[in-house]
Amino acid sequence: MSKLLRPRGLVLALLLSTLVAALLACEGPRGAQGPAGAAGIPGVPGLTAAPGAPGNAGSPGVPGKPGLPGLPGPPGPPGAPGVAGADGLAAVSPEATILRSKSELTNSEPVTVWGSGFRPNESVTLFVVVEEKVQVIAGGGAGTKFTAQPNGSFTANLDQIGGGGKVTPGLKTLLAVGSLGSRASVPVVILSDPLTAVTSPSSSLVANSVEPGGETTIWGAGFKPDEWVLLSAEEVAPGVNKGLKGTPANASGAFSVVIGSVDLAEGLYTLRAIGDKGSQATAPLLVASK
Repeated sequence: MSKLLRPRGLVLALLLSTLVAALLACEGPRGAQGPAGAAGIPGVPGLTAAPGAPGNAGSPGVPGKPGLPGLPGPPGPPGAPGVAGADGLAAVSPEATILRSKSELTNSEPVTVWGSGFRPNESVTLFVVVEEKVQVIAGGGAGTKFTAQPNGSFTANLDQIGGGGKVTPGLKTLLAVGSLGSRASVPVVILSDPLTAVTSPSSSLVANSVEPGGETTIWGAGFKPDEWVLLSAEEVAPGVNKGLKGTPANASGAFSVVIGSVDLAEGLYTLRAIGDKGSQATAPLLVASK
């Protein structure tokens, strides 16, 4: 039975294909395109979406290299001139110093005090500091004053330390106070009984001649070991001795000292060296131009 149906199906397929080909052959040309249709109604806008949650912060980036410094700006306008201040006080001389001919003495013994580094023509008063805030004017007189020379030095020849018994025995301070603010001090020992000074008979002194204002070297020997020696020119004016310099003797009692500027007029002077342990020596000092 199946063998009888197969030829029929083949015939039917051939008939259908022939019919399709005939229909296609009979199709006419396409007509013109019709007009465009009307625009459609716009749609309803959609709802706005809710904002999303913020994201996590990112890791910080690597810092960049510092930039180059900027160029300096233009100078600003000049400021208004300031108001002038009041005049300041006169400066205190920081170089002021004093030396004494004796480091140990009684109230009634004479003593010579040399000063240097004070203000020119400054009035100077000497005090003995008995204790804190207690000072006694040295020299035994009320208001004993000395005037520094134009070079700032002075010589004070005191008949006694004085003090009317207020200066008790012991270690005290000899204080020089200038009217222009200069101050200097040196220790002194006040004795209850006079101390017999033992002058070294072998003390000697040698000085080179010098021009006025020039430099000279002075040598000494035979003084006490480590004795402090004061050098002065005697009678540079009637009754006036001029202190030149102080220097310590070495362990053998000798010293060498340079005086940089001898402020003496031409002439022949007695140069005296006085040690604070009692030694003394003199020598001639010639001041003359070449």
